[in-house]
Amino acid sequence: MSGDNFKKLIIPLNTDANIDILSAWLSYYGVESIVEEDTHLEAYILAETPIDFLDEFAQKTGVAATNISIETVVNKNWNEQWEQNFKPINIEGLYVRAPFHAAAPESDEELVIAPKMAFGTGHHETTYMMLNYLRTRSCKGKTVLDYGCGTGILAVYVARQRPSRIVGIDIQEEAIENTQENMVLNQLAPNSIELHQGDLDLLGTEQFDIILANINRHVLMNNAATLHNTLHKDGLLIISGIMLSDRQMIIDNYLAEGFSLSFTSEKGDWCLLEFSK
Repeated sequence: MSGDNFKKLIIPLNTDANIDILSAWLSYYGVESIVEEDTHLEAYILAETPIDFLDEFAQKTGVAATNISIETVVNKNWNEQWEQNFKPINIEGLYVRAPFHAAAPESDEELVIAPKMAFGTGHHETTYMMLNYLRTRSCKGKTVLDYGCGTGILAVYVARQRPSRIVGIDIQEEAIENTQENMVLNQLAPNSIELHQGDLDLLGTEQFDIILANINRHVLMNNAATLHNTLHKDGLLIISGIMLSDRQMIIDNYLAEGFSLSFTSEKGDWCLLEFSK
């Protein structure tokens, strides 16, 4: 939210630091945004979110918890920080770029995403896998829910496939605002994606043919039953934000709720799971 406070974790980098691994673990613990500086990483998390993972993070990464400092900052426009490091990516012919990049080659499909505080630019393995999955499937005529829509990157891409309805939901106001901005950048009609700020309870008893959830492990673990109730019979749930080390735990949890595992993929230390109902 535009006026909310965030906690900023300042994590020092030594010469042996593996930034990809550090970033992956921070994302795993629910960090909202990561900015790479010359000597440290700045990780931003909502002020009300407990920081009870530092000791475990230190064990996993070798960064001493006592060397991590914490500050409180007021939310701001993060575009300037993103522009310094944000590069276009190509996902098998799907060219994902920011507005300040040159247009895609004529042979490629283009997706324009303004990178702000909200999560989802295609660079992280989880978003990459979700887009690559959607690139080879059709949502035409389907009802689709993007749970934790972030920048709206998945919803915007799906909107091009002419679903009968697509809904994006996120607890953060800036995610809704960023999705609206990215709808304009991709020349979508204002009503092409129905947006809600909040959680799944806002949807009541509504059900969808396809649910996309690229979100952190804790949310996925806590919402398996609700997602099952929100999915139509014979529908598909596609989830990511899951490290390989947590894959079996997530699978067991969702099987116990009545889902069937129908497809998996991996990229780096992360995985995507498709469940049917």
